[in-house]
Amino acid sequence: MAAPDAKKLKKRIAEIRRRKAERAMDPFSQTIHDFCRPLLAVAEELSGPENAVSLGVFAWNAAFLPDERWQANLRLSLVRFDLTDDAQEALEGIVEEMIRQKRLMFPDDRRVVTRFDVTARDGKVFVEAAQRTATRELMPHLRPEYAVTAPATGSCGGADAAACAGCPSAGAGGACPSSMQPGSLLPGQAMSPSTTEEAPEASPAGDSANGKD
Repeated sequence: MAAPDAKKLKKRIAEIRRRKAERAMDPFSQTIHDFCRPLLAVAEELSGPENAVSLGVFAWNAAFLPDERWQANLRLSLVRFDLTDDAQEALEGIVEEMIRQKRLMFPDDRRVVTRFDVTARDGKVFVEAAQRTATRELMPHLRPEYAVTAPATGSCGGADAAACAGCPSAGAGGACPSSMQPGSLLPGQAMSPSTTEEAPEASPAGDSANGKD
């Protein structure tokens, strides 16, 4: 059977992307999408909807941490970008306000974003997000009000590949939170620092589950 030509292949890929963008979001993904609406409204200023959602996810997860912790995470993540002082201050202000909104609008939502994907087409943005309950095992520096014991089943053992088999992030194709390096955030998309006004790494803000700083 002959392989499809390039034109047909491109058309098929475009159709798959269209269907993905048009399908309904699950409840948690819809929550994250709605939370990110203020950022999506200024997506062009943030170099696109992917960066807008990334910043929102960063803030969502950062809300589970003490202020000094997420601020340190953010500054460490911004080191790779050639940002002006004004641009860095602006990004920190945006994150701080979004964290305030998370704590105000969703004070009892203890779900941490472990992986997400953004699809933009014809002016519409589709978000697909995976989640886990916030625990000290996942985020060692978790704020006291969110500190709950991790479930006995489905927990992730980090370096143990067999134990990680039950990790929702691994099952969804994302990295295990236990494997994240110092200064990194929980699994997400990487952004290219193509401009000096771009947002930080498109990942949630959080700790590595192995307690590395």
